[in-house]
Amino acid sequence: MSDNFISRFDSLPEFLNSHDLVKLGLWPSDDAVYLARLRGLSPDFIKFGKKILYPKASVIEFIQRHLKSGEGLGLLNDTTKSRVNNHVTTKTIPA
Repeated sequence: MSDNFISRFDSLPEFLNSHDLVKLGLWPSDDAVYLARLRGLSPDFIKFGKKILYPKASVIEFIQRHLKSGEGLGLLNDTTKSRVNNHVTTKTIPA
């Protein structure tokens, strides 16, 4: 991974929250980040009470790992989440 790629993340804070991961384009919503975390598909995180924080180094490593593996960052491309009457359901879509 080039230094130019990594330098794009210099302005990020040392710890990010789920909304920051959405703004980076890693997931489409905070709920999707939550589901990825439950499934073990998110960057390493630190939990302080109810607050979840993702160290910047873990997020960068996570991005590099997925780009190198050829998976890309469409991490939820086979799953969609719909919210109906405040009930979360998950649907698997064939590739």
